[in-house]
Amino acid sequence: MRPILKYKLVARETFIQIYFNEETGTTAFTLVSHGKRIFGRDYDAMRGWHKHPPENPSKHITHRQTCLSEFLDEALRIIFL
Repeated sequence: MRPILKYKLVARETFIQIYFNEETGTTAFTLVSHGKRIFGRDYDAMRGWHKHPPENPSKHITHRQTCLSEFLDEALRIIFL
């Protein structure tokens, strides 16, 4: 079995979830509010790196590789706007 990381940073009804699965190569950085994704940056074998923009979080837009710190900076800007 290979490492899987799942972590949540929680504040009231909003949280950041960080997910990594070494076996599948999947990475997901997600900002969730009131039970719905409102922003995300993901990597999977089918789509590669892509983003879920805050104005339409169900959309998949091709995007360059994103590191965790870059995602956190953008997520915090969204939370505190």
